[in-house]
Amino acid sequence: MKLEATLWLESPLSILRQRGTGNQLETLRHVPGRVWRGAVASEIMRERKLTTETAHRDAVFQELFLAGKVQFGDLRPEGGAPWPLSARECARVDKHETRDLLVKAGLGEDLPQECDWEHLGDRRCEGKLKAPEGFYEWDGLGLKKVEAPVRLTGHTAISYYTLRPREGQFFTCEVLDANLRLEGSIGIEEVSAEAAAELRKTRELYLGRGSTRGLGRARLEVAEGRDGDEEIGERLRRLNALFEAKGKVVFTVTLRSPCLVYDEWLCTRSWLTTGDIEEAAGAPEGFLEGYRLEAWYSRMVTISGWNAQAGLPRGDEAAIAAGAAFLFAKIVEASQRDAEIQRLAGWLGQAERGIGERLEEGCGEAVVCDEFHCRRRVR
Repeated sequence: MKLEATLWLESPLSILRQRGTGNQLETLRHVPGRVWRGAVASEIMRERKLTTETAHRDAVFQELFLAGKVQFGDLRPEGGAPWPLSARECARVDKHETRDLLVKAGLGEDLPQECDWEHLGDRRCEGKLKAPEGFYEWDGLGLKKVEAPVRLTGHTAISYYTLRPREGQFFTCEVLDANLRLEGSIGIEEVSAEAAAELRKTRELYLGRGSTRGLGRARLEVAEGRDGDEEIGERLRRLNALFEAKGKVVFTVTLRSPCLVYDEWLCTRSWLTTGDIEEAAGAPEGFLEGYRLEAWYSRMVTISGWNAQAGLPRGDEAAIAAGAAFLFAKIVEASQRDAEIQRLAGWLGQAERGIGERLEEGCGEAVVCDEFHCRRRVR
């Protein structure tokens, strides 16, 4: 079950990309699940008169935050999705078609180094290709960029003795503008009616840094989930139509939030394995036997957090970045293709509940056979 969460910014918001050092601070363009999860937990503790020593004994608090039954997804501007790392756009003209290199790499085709867009028989554009920034959504006809408006604010340090600005201590900080709408989801397993009612309440939250300077005030609204996207079976069939001549059955996994997966030495990996996907889908071991990771676009990011009980920062961890895209393939006889695609469709949709660790904090959100890979024209 999923609930839809909407966060309305009532004042500018700043969530630092990294530890707050230096005089110029950059903000994230979205609200990670771990950030607003902590803000909701703090507000519920205040409402129910709980302390850090007694909260774990409260049945509702335990269900929502300690039992692993609730997953707080990332909140992104207008509910947009992060661009897959395999996406490329023309650096010269915004209106030229955005390409997906993941499918081209899986097909074994040459990857373009420049924009080959032609308009009415004119010469090719030949502009450089770059990875798009920000977020996107489908508007029914094609891709629509979703931007998060950002501006700079400044402040000075104040002397404790004179109550005047300290000389030479001026700081600038990026902030998301007020009135921005950010959307995401809350994944819920079976919880009590009282716990579910707590999640559905409209709340005022304070997020990020600078709350004493008027930053970070937001209103959270939670509603019932809308109808889901197109069935995974249809997405699988559309994607595999491109690979039929190759005799392959394929599926893609595209991350919507950072993902933590570990190897046998408990070191974080920069790629996914079939074992990760089997575990996330609850499929039997060996379900994806024969599938190989044939193409992938990935990079690592650092995620951190705050331990409220200890009053200290949490340790940094390396994770696969949001937008990382992976293509798995297997040689399948033509007579067995339809049965194999149907078999995959019966299980892989469950992997979208989350892959890897710390799912309750929004990590590991994924889409199998993302429509970005399925609907784009391969050029």
